[in-house]
Amino acid sequence: MSEKIINNKNSENETNLIAIYYNCKNFFISKYKNINRKQKIIIIISFFFLIISIFLHLKNSPKNKKISRLLIYVINNEYNNISSYIFYQLNQINHLFSQIIIISNIEIEISNKLIDIINKTAIIYEKNIFSKYDGWYKAILNFGFFNLIKYDEITFMTDECFGPFWEIDEYFINFRKEKKIDFWGIISSKNKKIIDYFITFKKNIIKNKIFIDFWKNEKLFKKNKIINITEYFLNNNFKFKTIFNIDYLYEDEFIDLLIKKIPFFKISDLNFNSTLPFFFLERIYKYTNYPIDNIIFHLSKLINPDNVNILPFKYLKKIENKNLKKKKIAIHLHIFYPELLKDFVYYFHQNIKYNFDLYITTDNLKKKNRILKNLKKIQIKN
Repeated sequence: MSEKIINNKNSENETNLIAIYYNCKNFFISKYKNINRKQKIIIIISFFFLIISIFLHLKNSPKNKKISRLLIYVINNEYNNISSYIFYQLNQINHLFSQIIIISNIEIEISNKLIDIINKTAIIYEKNIFSKYDGWYKAILNFGFFNLIKYDEITFMTDECFGPFWEIDEYFINFRKEKKIDFWGIISSKNKKIIDYFITFKKNIIKNKIFIDFWKNEKLFKKNKIINITEYFLNNNFKFKTIFNIDYLYEDEFIDLLIKKIPFFKISDLNFNSTLPFFFLERIYKYTNYPIDNIIFHLSKLINPDNVNILPFKYLKKIENKNLKKKKIAIHLHIFYPELLKDFVYYFHQNIKYNFDLYITTDNLKKKNRILKNLKKIQIKN
């Protein structure tokens, strides 16, 4: 969705300029025959400059100016690869931004996963990122502090959240219309703090010296302490707003938020000692078009892959196939007690009626040798 600024006052000025153009044109035509050559040249030159002035005004008019937005995105995790939910996220929101800066502690290879955004994206590799604020700071340092002021809006975001589950264009448009709001986010807690995985700043705060001074405070970001960015700007008389205001996320509240179209959800809010992750995935699958495999893949790295919250979403769907007996099945058996190998093999042979290949793993070389020795002793009768 493309967005343009519309200013009624400027529209009125343009109408007046066009009216002046036609009045001048009619006046010049009516007087042209009755004046000398020198006066004609002066009139032609004046009319020429009038046309140029009107053209430049209309070209630079706010209603014809596309919103200029910058996204500064931090990838900071302990894995040596980037989860698919990040690529999906960036591709889904890229149309909102004129330029994207990605700073990552993992080297990013240019691939088809970033093909839609690569023409307007700068990728910075920074091995040591102490926090998301340190990442944002280093991205700005690389980009240039005073290059920030040329943008109408700047969004600071991290890989700490899943989404978007819904289109977010309308939030950008609506918050832009709220003239009294200087910056906004997705969720704020009851202590008036934006949950800072997503914050957008508007032009009137970007061009303020206070904004630049905050991001120049290198010592603040190196300390790796909790930074209350909301409090900082509130204390400097700026105002903010969020889409949702909530203190603690209960399961029923999350379902309600999802139905109300919360665009992003912080990963760390998924308490795996509760059933919230299961309901989270179930509702995402039911109410949105978001590919939950992106979430399952990432969560399988954070917790045990057979965790009760995510395991149901890994089950194979029932497939009706009359020729299934002609197919081959792969079975993975991890043996911790080699003496049980014989029992497992006999069980598989007696209860699985299809052809299968058996893949066995164990946790040390001594057990491996014992398993290989026991396999030679096992005799299966057809």
